[in-house]
Amino acid sequence: MTTQFRKLPWETGPEHKPRRIGIEIEMAGVDLATMTAVVQAEFGGKIEIESPFVSRVRGTEWGDFQIELDARVLKDRSYREHLKNLGVELSEEDHA
Repeated sequence: MTTQFRKLPWETGPEHKPRRIGIEIEMAGVDLATMTAVVQAEFGGKIEIESPFVSRVRGTEWGDFQIELDARVLKDRSYREHLKNLGVELSEEDHA
């Protein structure tokens, strides 16, 4: 059985680029490298590591995938202010 989906009312976003879809899957105990390798094994493409929290699989038949750890406090490095309040100073080169 084939399901037909209705077209999106707006196919492009405010910047006139095609709209994207986001899917969030909750899991624990799986690191970013493993998640990225699984996406690449299933869909092909080339892995690119953007940061310790974000990677991409580019050039698949279905477009590019972004895989990220959902840890806002780590990605935006807002923990640094809390550590500073505790007397811990980090240099700009320090990364989580």
